[in-house]
Amino acid sequence: FKLALQMNLQITFMIIRRIREDETDMRTLHGTTVDGIISVVSLMFAFAAELLDVLWLLRIYCVVRRAVKEAAFEQIDSHGSAPYAYHDFRDQHGVIQRMTYTKNDLKHHYYEAMRTCGKMIFLTLLCMWLIGYALLKFGMALYCERGAWAVVA
Repeated sequence: FKLALQMNLQITFMIIRRIREDETDMRTLHGTTVDGIISVVSLMFAFAAELLDVLWLLRIYCVVRRAVKEAAFEQIDSHGSAPYAYHDFRDQHGVIQRMTYTKNDLKHHYYEAMRTCGKMIFLTLLCMWLIGYALLKFGMALYCERGAWAVVA
């Protein structure tokens, strides 16, 4: 989310600079400085890396979901209160402790992971929309002769 907002802000600053600067300045490339373009491209690479991480995480989620879904929703006679798994560990005093997980616990964690994945997908799509709008604004500002393009109803 930070990268999307940062890219939008960077492009807005480049548009403002383009409007204010003199057209005869030799450092500009169609009214936009080269260092601004490099900045936006570096943000795009950073966002692409973050997007790949999200895609890998979604892939892992789908693999785990396929493995767990059948076990989580398998019908049992005890209505989910039968032990499903045990976790044995030592506490801070060295005493062996046991936690018992039931089917209800498994379903709870399954739905929690599904909600978290949905939130992650929503946030990723929002960021992609913000970045797309920023790039549209940048491209249209280059195309516009005054450099102050905006969506007008």
